[in-house]
Amino acid sequence: MRLALFAFAFGLGGSVAPSAPAPFELLVTSGHILVIDTVSATLTAKDGQVATFTNGDIHVDTLEVEAGAAIFGVGPNPLRFFVKRRVAVDGAIHVDGGDAPDVEGLASLGFPVVGGAGACGGGDGGVGNPIPIQSSAVGGTGDGPFGASDGGGFGGESSLIPDVSCAGAFPPGVAGGGGGGSFATSGDPGATGGPPAGCSFPGKSAVDPSHPPFGGEPGLVAFATALVTDDFFGASRFRDGVALGGSFSLVTAAPGSFTPRDANRWIGLHRLVGTWEDSTPGCANAPGDLVQCPRSTYLLRRIASVVSDSSATIVPALPAAPAPGDVFVIYGTGDIEHGELLGALGGQGGGGGGNAIAAGAFPNPAFPNGDWRGAGGGGGGGVLEIHCAGCVAIAGVLSADGGAGALGQAAPSTPSAPICGSGGGSGGMIRVESGHEIDLEGGALFARGGEGGRFVDPNPIFPPPPPSLGIGGRGGKGLIQLHAPADANGNPKILFGPGQPVSAQFDPAPVLCLPRFGG
Repeated sequence: MRLALFAFAFGLGGSVAPSAPAPFELLVTSGHILVIDTVSATLTAKDGQVATFTNGDIHVDTLEVEAGAAIFGVGPNPLRFFVKRRVAVDGAIHVDGGDAPDVEGLASLGFPVVGGAGACGGGDGGVGNPIPIQSSAVGGTGDGPFGASDGGGFGGESSLIPDVSCAGAFPPGVAGGGGGGSFATSGDPGATGGPPAGCSFPGKSAVDPSHPPFGGEPGLVAFATALVTDDFFGASRFRDGVALGGSFSLVTAAPGSFTPRDANRWIGLHRLVGTWEDSTPGCANAPGDLVQCPRSTYLLRRIASVVSDSSATIVPALPAAPAPGDVFVIYGTGDIEHGELLGALGGQGGGGGGNAIAAGAFPNPAFPNGDWRGAGGGGGGGVLEIHCAGCVAIAGVLSADGGAGALGQAAPSTPSAPICGSGGGSGGMIRVESGHEIDLEGGALFARGGEGGRFVDPNPIFPPPPPSLGIGGRGGKGLIQLHAPADANGNPKILFGPGQPVSAQFDPAPVLCLPRFGG
């Protein structure tokens, strides 16, 4: 019955794809890398069968990725596995956006600078120096999911020489940084640029010389409504509430918010103002670091005990106490709710950095000489889906991270002073669906935004620009969803390891949803 429901849910007609006679057991052994092109991929099963799969849809009986092995998805389409019996991933499956390359070469070259490539439905990063026949006033805008033109982070503005007394500096200014791509959370804007080193005049933008070169804005988030409880795709069962406060391991709410049966249920906590890690040492010391400062707006925890109908203890501990007005959802009870998204989405590409133009007016009359090129943006993370009628065990890594931004041009004599950074791509989307159980003990799932381009040199020969000028915006988080049937108490059948889930292994925290088959 379960296999029939599985086939019906995905229109498989009760069998695997015609090009793959059952059983087709896909095995990637330790030490090997399998690259799957989502346009068309010819794969070999462990018994030697060969089958061709198109559009990124891989229909198999079993999927196994051993420790030390990896699958990389490439191409324009989501990478989707439809598995009839069992999934075991001890290695890794990646659909990450590509990192943008740093700009190298002479300032006199007017060629565009490509950004990082989006993967499996993620958008490409915006182009640096996008107009090859004249000076570029702004860096290119990143693409949105599935190649949507200009649907990602915006490019930074190019800089001009603010005064003749500042001419001759290398580089000739600091351009605006590219904006980060967005998805479930907003990317960061690129930082404003400024004048060349040693110049006492304020920076001057090629877009509007009355102000300094502004950084690019981030792309738009994927969710249009003000609700945070419908930020997903598909269906979920939960009961929501509003926190009144609490501590690192306690949530307090209005009377009647908790019942004794809520013990051991999963609780999702939405931070409405700022992020859960804003007050942590990691964000104070390294605000741009993805690991030390994950900037989570949603976390998943387990209710350890119900103290009263207005308070419950949770594990593991939160990075900060709940604030009045924070929203929580208790999974496995309440009504079935539907998410806002109409389908799975990839991440957005980051915006390109602006140029630094060695002229006092725009366009540069000496073009292409004197146009210092900004970098392209990072690529958006892709879509990775695993749908299995049987058990799914992930002890390895699934990732749909956005690509990192890069650094614009620097003079060979001043490598520690690039003109600006580009924006990072946003994270993509991961969906894991099982008709039986999802075991994540020892596993890690990531759909993080890429870091914005910024120069880090522990021993600079020449002083870099001030750290507040021209850096690229960090990409926003993507979305992770786990779809599993419920146990007798309504809890989704999902296993995490001791002390999990926390952001070091699950970033962003998973949203728990209902499967479309199984039970």
